[in-house]
Amino acid sequence: MSKRVHRSGAAAAAVAVVVAALVASSGATPAAAAAAPTTTTTTTRTTAGRCGVAVGAINASGDHLNRVLLGTSPPTGFAPTTAMRDLYPDGATTMATRANTWPSADPARYRVFQWVVLGDVLFRAEYQTTDSGTPDPGEPRLTRMGGGWSAMRAMEVTGYAFEPPETTHLYALGKDGVLSRWRRSGTGWTARQGSPGFRSVRSMVVVQHGAASDTLLMNTTGGALYSVRIPTTTPMAPVVQQVRARSWQGFEAMVAEPCGRHGTLLAGIDRDTGANHLYAVGSLSGPTTAVQGLGRAAGTFGDGVLFTWSRYSVE
Repeated sequence: MSKRVHRSGAAAAAVAVVVAALVASSGATPAAAAAAPTTTTTTTRTTAGRCGVAVGAINASGDHLNRVLLGTSPPTGFAPTTAMRDLYPDGATTMATRANTWPSADPARYRVFQWVVLGDVLFRAEYQTTDSGTPDPGEPRLTRMGGGWSAMRAMEVTGYAFEPPETTHLYALGKDGVLSRWRRSGTGWTARQGSPGFRSVRSMVVVQHGAASDTLLMNTTGGALYSVRIPTTTPMAPVVQQVRARSWQGFEAMVAEPCGRHGTLLAGIDRDTGANHLYAVGSLSGPTTAVQGLGRAAGTFGDGVLFTWSRYSVE
């Protein structure tokens, strides 16, 4: 799908920066690069310098924000931008999945899709960017999915189902350590499936999505980094492999984008300092996975509910 960039309004331009910078062609002004962290890593073959990842956030005022990071070494960090103000009620958002951006019928605008938890309720959210930077009347469009989500502490999504046979897998990590999955095809949902044993997980992010399986990266409070491959078959049966044994406990959130044929550009967010650390991760193969620390991006960004802001067709 075309990655066209339009700049006819502040909010549309903010979203356009995400789309353009993720293919290393943004007109935004990058911050100066910071020194690389001291984490010891292994060189990877991924072409990280050509890749980018956008850190999305919903702040206490309900604004939709983003910051683009490019996989140079040290990383190139762009100044945070506001895609939409007053999108959600103040202080209501507790969790959010990755956001996807698609062309609108108006070529100067974009449509943004996301799953969010407001209070205890899960919604499918959709809005169109505007010149004013505030939502059009009747937006965002919120479709209620169900309650009981205060029992969860993290969630992610793969795919966005609009019409069959397109499918969506929604993953949620419960406070009891159970990883749950729901499958959506068109407008229908399958019954929830779950797998226990994930109580020590601190954050999780989807890094691969396919017809046969989804793969997430998870870091733990003990500092380990794991890949979790989940076949799309039933019953749900995650395959867990340790990628690294230590040093990953400092990230309360991770965001990721594909990079190269089998690689991933991964950002770890330290909420305590607002630091954004970037890693080029090779093809996942357990402890032999190549992980290259690219360094810390200049500036800080880490408040609010964090998520990956995906470019076109990343799923």
